[in-house]
Amino acid sequence: MKKNNGINISKASKERLRETILCLLSFFFLFVDSINGFVLSKFSFNSGLSLMYKLLFLVLCIIYLLKKNIQMFLVIITILFYVFSWAALKNIFGDAAFLITDFSELLKLFTAIIVAITFSQFRFISPYIFLKLFFTFQLIIIVINVFFSLLGIGEMTYGTFGAKGFFYGGNSLSSILILIFGFFLFLYKSRGDIKFFAVFILFMLLAILIGTKGGVLGLFLITIFLVLRDLNSRSFYLYALLCSAVVGLFFINAEELIGSSLIQRILYFYEQGGIARVIFSGRDDFFTDIYPTFLSAGELVYLWGFGHGGLDQFSKPLVEMDVIDIVFKFGFVTLLLYLVLVCYLFANIHISHNIVRSTYYQMVMTLSVILFFIGLIAGHVFFNGIVAPLLGIMLSIPVWEKNYISRKCSQLT
Repeated sequence: MKKNNGINISKASKERLRETILCLLSFFFLFVDSINGFVLSKFSFNSGLSLMYKLLFLVLCIIYLLKKNIQMFLVIITILFYVFSWAALKNIFGDAAFLITDFSELLKLFTAIIVAITFSQFRFISPYIFLKLFFTFQLIIIVINVFFSLLGIGEMTYGTFGAKGFFYGGNSLSSILILIFGFFLFLYKSRGDIKFFAVFILFMLLAILIGTKGGVLGLFLITIFLVLRDLNSRSFYLYALLCSAVVGLFFINAEELIGSSLIQRILYFYEQGGIARVIFSGRDDFFTDIYPTFLSAGELVYLWGFGHGGLDQFSKPLVEMDVIDIVFKFGFVTLLLYLVLVCYLFANIHISHNIVRSTYYQMVMTLSVILFFIGLIAGHVFFNGIVAPLLGIMLSIPVWEKNYISRKCSQLT
């Protein structure tokens, strides 16, 4: 019996160590992206550091699943086989450069699912401690990048505004901001309305500095949901007073705000095509450029998409509306596979929540709906290399929490 206990303790220690390694590595996604962007910005050289780091992380995820859950390991291997087969068959008579691009782009689409499945197996590391440290560290990295842009060291997305620091794609920060803002807003909503509103104002300033409409819209949607969820007579009058103060400040500084680059860009799009132009920022033009060719391309393209080589003929190879881009680039078969896997993840989340009432269930579901909406109209959510690992971690939280609580309870019995 003692020998068996020793074996179990040793096995548990190794499992805890593997979880710890993956958790620690996950902290540095945005940091590595920043370093990669810095090298690209200052030396015009793509080091590939970010790609190599994430590939290493995915390899470690696969090794972890091999040790932890052979069924999920086989699921991931099947996904990777599909990714490689699709890219190889799409480029069997084409350029090897497109093969690599197609493989990496499709792998990005499934990265969030691979990370979510992996972190959903965790049971030793506390998700509560991890999430606070994780999102705090990511927020610090973003603030530092914004600060560098304001100093003139980092990059600006739109010339004179859009402080994206050294992140390669400013638009991808919208989804990152929604994940970070969402976590802290849900956290501070339970600590009082004044603290919650103060955090909202600070985050709104940060979103405006970064200059992404998706980030600002996502922040508004999260805040409106939380306010309406907990609305009572006391909070109603408090929010009415605070909103009046914000409106007053807007009118006092109206001239400066209207003259700002962000407002001027919004007005430009409005003058070009009304509110639809403001929402889509010209993405409707990208769609109408590709859609007629897609429609006349035949069944093979419907099923398997154009691939990068096929889309390279157009003025812009992406519409930047995620579901449409998945269909155009990868085809309806890939979209169906992706939706099946996403449905599995959400079914698992719901089942876990029914077993153990998750602290983060409502947050995960709310942020998922908002990110899906942002992905539909602005893109840069489902197969963005910067967003995917963080999205995967978020989707794992309720199941991870259930595993952690179940293990703790089993120790007490």
